[in-house]
Amino acid sequence: MKVAIALLMVLALWHDRLESTAAQTPAPSSVTLKPIEDAYVAANSPNNNFGLSTDLRSDASPLLESYLKFDLAESTTGPLLAFASVVTAGSYLLAPILARRYGMVRTIVTVQLIATAALFFIPIVSNFLVVGTLFIVRNLLMNMSWPVASSFLMTAVDESERAAASAVTGAAFRLPFAMSTTLGGYLLTVNLDLPFFVTTGLYAVGTFTFWAFFRRTPAPPRR
Repeated sequence: MKVAIALLMVLALWHDRLESTAAQTPAPSSVTLKPIEDAYVAANSPNNNFGLSTDLRSDASPLLESYLKFDLAESTTGPLLAFASVVTAGSYLLAPILARRYGMVRTIVTVQLIATAALFFIPIVSNFLVVGTLFIVRNLLMNMSWPVASSFLMTAVDESERAAASAVTGAAFRLPFAMSTTLGGYLLTVNLDLPFFVTTGLYAVGTFTFWAFFRRTPAPPRR
């Protein structure tokens, strides 16, 4: 909670600075962003940019990726993405502190549920400051859980099975990408907000399933 409040304060100061240097009246709190350019690229045609195509495509075989450019200046998105990277890196240092205090399973479940809630509200709100805060909080918390989850995996399995367990976990994380790329492209053709809500649901199911299986797992002994 303290981390989220600190992020809100930093973003508020950054937003005020942008407004003070602008040579126009302050922008309204609600901003509508419209796509101004689009294109898709194909792995089997690496030298072609299908920017003049009348449709957007997304697939896994061959790999097709679609891109949309919105009327939001790089001077606004650049600092936001840079700040998100910095706080994400800092979250790795905070993770072991939370794990020691609250336990690995509780830390993983709590931060992932808060991150999932932040992801759910991103397509709903229209205020850029709020969306930026949700984006940063989601990145911070979701990435914070990875070091704890990796450590939990190593303590939950026998030493002789750790390599195999790590391989299975990595495969279970990477293999669904082949399907999710195609599914995500289809969902975008239905509604631009739909991928956010579907991803939120999948994260929630995964988090509660993890809690159901491992909530009674004893904490590893301290050395």
